[in-house]
Amino acid sequence: MSKNNLVIEGLIADLSDEQLDELLAYVPAFSESSLDNIEARSLSMINSKIEAPKKKLSTKKVAITFLAAVLLLALSTAVLAAVTDLDLGQIFNSFFRNPAAANVMDVGKTVAANGIEITVLQAFTDGNEVHALLEIKDLYRSRLGMGKEMRLMFDMNTLGHAFTPIVYNETSGTASIGININRHFMPIEVGDYLSFSLESLMRTEFVLPTQIEFPLWLHATERDMISEEEWINEAALRGLPDGGIAGSYGHFLKLGELHEYLPGVDWAVLTNIGVYGNYLHVQTRRTDAWDPSVGNILLVDKYGIAMWAKYGAFVGDYREEVFYIDDIENLDELSLAFGGGTVTTEVIHGPWNFYFPITARAERTSFTMQLQDSLHFRSVDVEISPMLTTIHLSPIANEDVFLLGMIDYVSSFNMPFITLTDGSRVELFMRDSMFCSENGGSYFFSSLYFDILDLHSITILDVEYYLN
Repeated sequence: MSKNNLVIEGLIADLSDEQLDELLAYVPAFSESSLDNIEARSLSMINSKIEAPKKKLSTKKVAITFLAAVLLLALSTAVLAAVTDLDLGQIFNSFFRNPAAANVMDVGKTVAANGIEITVLQAFTDGNEVHALLEIKDLYRSRLGMGKEMRLMFDMNTLGHAFTPIVYNETSGTASIGININRHFMPIEVGDYLSFSLESLMRTEFVLPTQIEFPLWLHATERDMISEEEWINEAALRGLPDGGIAGSYGHFLKLGELHEYLPGVDWAVLTNIGVYGNYLHVQTRRTDAWDPSVGNILLVDKYGIAMWAKYGAFVGDYREEVFYIDDIENLDELSLAFGGGTVTTEVIHGPWNFYFPITARAERTSFTMQLQDSLHFRSVDVEISPMLTTIHLSPIANEDVFLLGMIDYVSSFNMPFITLTDGSRVELFMRDSMFCSENGGSYFFSSLYFDILDLHSITILDVEYYLN
């Protein structure tokens, strides 16, 4: 999933500042060549003591929103330690180490290749997605172990994702890991067979971005903006007419008002920089020295952690990345940077091909509700299962709204949550979201396992809707 293909905004559950600092300290840098490096470290470090969100998102929470976009499941540490001896994170434990979880399938399918034996121990599905618990054993007992980061690569026909943390057993030479397989485009039912392939296993290490010594606060002043159409047309006249808009928000810097070299960077020239509202725009032009391995100009916080651009534009050699900074005073703690990401140290090739029947499926329920007092939206479509809750907001008909306004409007409310018949509350953890101005936006949430028969209500945009 490329940031140039989707407009994705994540929301962070209401962590304390101390918990956010811990998370930020472990989230690796963004690299254009691979988003997976963000997932691998950060998913394992989200604090397990997530409390019910009671306040709006703080500046720090908004700053790491862009990292949250690729956190496909907000896994955390041993919340359910009392019912498990294998800690694969709060959400995964709630399915596979929870005696109350129904519809868990015992699979026991083993495939070996190149000295690596992989077993699918258990699986759980709601038809749209599949969670599976894997055990990986190195028959040579030398290539797996603590301190050795690992990534699983699926074949091109599998929309799959491997979770962290990875639990190692040094004595047996095994590693346990959870995976998720997306079947939204081809739902799977009881009686069907699930097939997927793991192509390779990679050992990796993480490298933080290289910060650029540049007085960001001195140059990031208020600037005049032009429309995206003007930006594209002007950029096309100055370079190769290819590229596009990564999220159309309507405002970009004028091209080429500056020509400033950045310390340590010979592959790009800063052609404009400025603030518009709560957003920092950074515009560059690539030189002949540009190489894909160096990535793009990034924005990093005081920890050196990369912030993901909210939206951007790219045509020919010109690029413009737009970052949410909330307030211009926050620039004191932000810096420009480049590079960073995942470095592969060893690749073990498969493939490991799996094929087994689906013998159980969790129930799903869906409904549509009209919104009476919403500023931008007329209705909401909701689908709920124990593993995924999807909320789609449809805009008011024929309303010509500013897309960023819709997103900020949704962000101003508390996180949605589910209430069960016994009064207990099911927290929803944001996975990702997708917005487009014509069709509104969809938000995707994970949760701990719950019995869908116990549904009582769901609270969206701070309004409670009762369910039958």
